[in-house]
Amino acid sequence: MKEIPIGAKGEFALVIQPEHLANRFKDAALPPVLATPVMIMIMENAALNAIKPTWNPARARWAPRLRYVTWRPRQQMQKW
Repeated sequence: MKEIPIGAKGEFALVIQPEHLANRFKDAALPPVLATPVMIMIMENAALNAIKPTWNPARARWAPRLRYVTWRPRQQMQKW
């Protein structure tokens, strides 16, 4: 992977629709503002577009380590 230049910029455009707003996306009690997951998606896409010229998936050397937490009865809970 080539080095990502300092100041790399990416763009992503999305026409905001009612389904992107918190009061439709999450809960009707929320105000009609951009839902946080939608905002994060926009930022992630812009960041990806910024590094695409240098990105080589075949040479990627890291991957996020995710841990999924599910509900368990109290007796089966584990300390992390």
